[in-house]
Amino acid sequence: MSKIAVSLAAVIFTVFAAPVSAAIVYTDSASFLPLVQAGSYLNTFSSQGNGGSAGIPTLSYSGLGFAYDVTADTSGLFADNFTIGNFAAANPVVFTFTGNPVTAIGGNFYLTDINGVLRTNADVTIQLSDGTIETFNASSTSAYRGFISTGPAITSMTLSPVVRFYNVDNLTVGTAVPEPATIGLIATAGAIALVARRRRLSRSN
Repeated sequence: MSKIAVSLAAVIFTVFAAPVSAAIVYTDSASFLPLVQAGSYLNTFSSQGNGGSAGIPTLSYSGLGFAYDVTADTSGLFADNFTIGNFAAANPVVFTFTGNPVTAIGGNFYLTDINGVLRTNADVTIQLSDGTIETFNASSTSAYRGFISTGPAITSMTLSPVVRFYNVDNLTVGTAVPEPATIGLIATAGAIALVARRRRLSRSN
């Protein structure tokens, strides 16, 4: 095997066999959204209205090729004030992504009491399928968390049970902008492949 072929194999292995990493966490939309490629799906949950729908088994959403189902254990979901969450406190809320691969997720996450009043005496805990766990105290209804996957696509997001009621709003799902290092490795792999091809052609001539 030629040195070029060995180098190409090493680069490809580095690009496609990198170890799985937890997602990078962002605490505001201004930092997170520029890292999401155009064509992401923003859901403001405006279709839920402002009247209250309780005990919904599953809610399904889709847009721009991205799709997900939302469930909340046996008691179901609660949709009101243009947000969604759990109908019964201490029930986990699970988002399962079924459309295009998701490598970027961001939105507003906070807790309320049964009357919809913001509560800060418990923490929001978000767990992604890649093992990322983010726990924080949401001090306002605009509390934000964004996640950029540095490994495989995110297939699920779970809001762990607490003594309060979850509220999720302005959820963005999409594809993360490739890191400069990854782009460089792919470009290098392409350049090595091109050199190898030209070398083979020159030998055959």
